[in-house]
Amino acid sequence: TEALEGLPRAAEVAHLVIKQHHIRARWVGHRRPLLDGTPLTKGVVMFYPDRARGTVGRMAVAPIGSDGRFELSSFKPGDGAIIGHHLVAVVCETDPPTMEQTKMQPPPVVRSLIPEKYTRPESSGLKFEVKTGTANEFLLELRRHSAEKGG
Repeated sequence: TEALEGLPRAAEVAHLVIKQHHIRARWVGHRRPLLDGTPLTKGVVMFYPDRARGTVGRMAVAPIGSDGRFELSSFKPGDGAIIGHHLVAVVCETDPPTMEQTKMQPPPVVRSLIPEKYTRPESSGLKFEVKTGTANEFLLELRRHSAEKGG
């Protein structure tokens, strides 16, 4: 064990390796998540590493601000998403009932303000690649109805 003195523990080494593959992927400029062309003003955006395409690591999460902007965080606030391919999910719901409202019969139910398919990374159809050396701006365009015939 004396030979191991001064060396970082396995968890620290793993963190160092992951940190080397970490990059900021922040929402910048005027772009915002859109539902039928209208910016979302609340909710959460989640970037899940796409293991099927070789991206492994911690997911990145960002609350959507009242101005529609968001900034992804993986390990600490605003640090972005890991480099690689990601499946994306968005959650945007009505506000939860207040304590007073929960006493109502029946109590109000929290409901999604966007189509349910967008709330799961495997069904959202939103896929992005986070790259080094680029701005990593991602346009999240959500639609209530498919643009396809009969959608």
